[in-house]
Amino acid sequence: MVITNSKNEIIYTNKAFSNITGYSFEEAKGKNPSILKSNYHSKDFYKDMWHKLIHNGHFEGKIYNKRKNGEIYEEIIFIKTIKDENGNISYYFSFFTDLTELKKAQEQASYNIYHDPLTKLINQVGFFEQAQRIIEKNESFAIVYIDLDNFS
Repeated sequence: MVITNSKNEIIYTNKAFSNITGYSFEEAKGKNPSILKSNYHSKDFYKDMWHKLIHNGHFEGKIYNKRKNGEIYEEIIFIKTIKDENGNISYYFSFFTDLTELKKAQEQASYNIYHDPLTKLINQVGFFEQAQRIIEKNESFAIVYIDLDNFS
């Protein structure tokens, strides 16, 4: 979680912010959240984000940011504007979820679908998908089939 003032200067972070980004609160305090900017997104992306914040009062979406150590990571972020009694923006409140571990788990699950856990070779599911692609392209191919019983 990050809270910034109306000038977009960080005034509060929680422990999860430090765990994800590598920045302590003391290092981030008074700085703009752009210290996390990865340079992955275009100026139009940020223009759209600020437009939604100012006109809709919130923004949510996926964004690539950069940890203190330089590693780029993907996160889901939600930013909300907090206004005073006159309707002026006083604070920006944001919280985000690092998608790194989720993406690793998804990649591993996808790998497991197409590969044998013991040999790491392509399994039947992977074989049939590749064969289907080759057949659709009308490419020539040969098949060698080896069946091992009681292999462990």
